[in-house]
Amino acid sequence: MSTPGTLRVSLMWAAYQGHALSVDLLLCLGTKPNTEDDAALTPLHWAVVRAN
Repeated sequence: MSTPGTLRVSLMWAAYQGHALSVDLLLCLGTKPNTEDDAALTPLHWAVVRAN
């Protein structure tokens, strides 16, 4: 079973890698799109870092 932390990290990684289908799936599973990591960065920040 996935924990909220696991989904959060997965969403950040998928955004960073530019995996749109994975991002969509994780959002459909209930991951909050505005969640922040320890550095207060959101998945959108990570997508921008890689120009995705």
